[in-house]
Amino acid sequence: MPAIGGLGAGVEYFFASNAAVGVEAKYTISRGHVLELPDGVDLDGNFDALLLSLGLRVLFG
Repeated sequence: MPAIGGLGAGVEYFFASNAAVGVEAKYTISRGHVLELPDGVDLDGNFDALLLSLGLRVLFG
């Protein structure tokens, strides 16, 4: 049975009253998969991924 889950964290820093920059990291856990190819070959695989993002947030109003 495949194991699926995730973890994440991030921070934002307001450099003005209506604007902030932020950084975020997410780790997706996806293990124990079997890929069945048309020619009869089965491949085991783990599809873990690390996602990093940097953002700018501007608040209006």
